[in-house]
Amino acid sequence: MSCRVAFPILYGVAWIVLSACGADDAGAPVPVAVDVSEVRFCGQVLPVASEIVRCNDPTVSDLTPLAALRAMEALDLAGSGASDLTPLAGHPRLEELFLDRTLVADIAPLASVKNLRFLGLPDTRVSDLGALAKLPWLRDVDLARTSVANLWPLSRSSRLESLNLRGTRVADLAPLRSLQRLMSLDISQTRVRAFAGLPRLGSLVDLTASGLAITDSDALERHPNLLYVTMSAPVGGARQWASLKDRLPPHMVLWGGP
Repeated sequence: MSCRVAFPILYGVAWIVLSACGADDAGAPVPVAVDVSEVRFCGQVLPVASEIVRCNDPTVSDLTPLAALRAMEALDLAGSGASDLTPLAGHPRLEELFLDRTLVADIAPLASVKNLRFLGLPDTRVSDLGALAKLPWLRDVDLARTSVANLWPLSRSSRLESLNLRGTRVADLAPLRSLQRLMSLDISQTRVRAFAGLPRLGSLVDLTASGLAITDSDALERHPNLLYVTMSAPVGGARQWASLKDRLPPHMVLWGGP
């Protein structure tokens, strides 16, 4: 009896098509499921039960084998050649995903990765965050040095606790008003021009706004739990720094310097 592989390994099962050798009246091949215990990816032999997977090889771009790793909870692809995230679509257990310095531009396949908690996208080509509006468990999102400008998809991320917008094109912070669990926010080197544009955030503790020409630090008083403000290397130098310090609410600590 001869056989040929009809489909690649998928979800831990390899579908092998066997010729029926006359056993099937119609003469059609008979599909047989064969359990597979491991897959090959990024020069590694990985058990399908792997929970943590790392690949930082810039020559690796094909993520197809990862579709078989249904137990995977954390995936580090930082610095790899990844660009197409389709093999991750619908992943049942993935919670942490690091895509720093990859060629990823389209994160639409992540819309069905419902358990995602942490997403790292620094130094990628991502600009559209639409997929994130469908991820209810997001806790930590890093968008540093991306082309992101529109934050409205994050307005539904009510569980978000940490958000890094450093070096993005963001100017409007109004979409953050519903993020009342947000504790840490970095708006450094963005297009934000005043703290007054930051909606009241009841849980905000740590705010970083380095490299911005902002002096209305008194506007931060609306955030009842804000304690730490970092404004290193302000655009206006020593004079701006003095103005910030003088107007900062007394219970807050200003870090950094001119």
